[in-house]
Amino acid sequence: MNVAVLSWALVPLIMQKTACVAVMLVAGFFLIKWVVALAKAAMLKTCRGNPLVPGLLASILSKALWVVLLIMVAAYLKIDTTPLVAALSVSGFVIGFACQESLANLAAGVMIAMNEPFTVGDSVTVAGVTGVIHEVTMMATVVRDEAGNRVVVPNKAAWGGVITNRTKKLD
Repeated sequence: MNVAVLSWALVPLIMQKTACVAVMLVAGFFLIKWVVALAKAAMLKTCRGNPLVPGLLASILSKALWVVLLIMVAAYLKIDTTPLVAALSVSGFVIGFACQESLANLAAGVMIAMNEPFTVGDSVTVAGVTGVIHEVTMMATVVRDEAGNRVVVPNKAAWGGVITNRTKKLD
């Protein structure tokens, strides 16, 4: 009989916690959308309209804010978040170490997108490849060489070497 009384006594507390978690998640959802939209708009202004970098950074910001929100909800529910934060830290280190080359290409892609040493259609020599820029992504630059071949140059090699742009002349 005492067990039934105890369990019914917890119902208002459980309902209150559930309502608070729901409000936190809904408010967090809208707050994250708002913060990401503001950050993306500000980044678009500084990146001269190039959507690659702001889109990537906005996506990373959104995911990071969601992790923070979920950790806050777990802390509100009195769940020990220390092991979760430690696991996320170790996972980030392991993933970063395993994806070192890809992350280097990504970082170089961000630098290329922000500094724009070349754009699509420019006649260049990049990482020893001479041709016309066909496509620039966050991971690689595609050059159509003089023989008409499609050459994919990793951004780390493109940004880390000498770039000769015959289209853009110094004033």
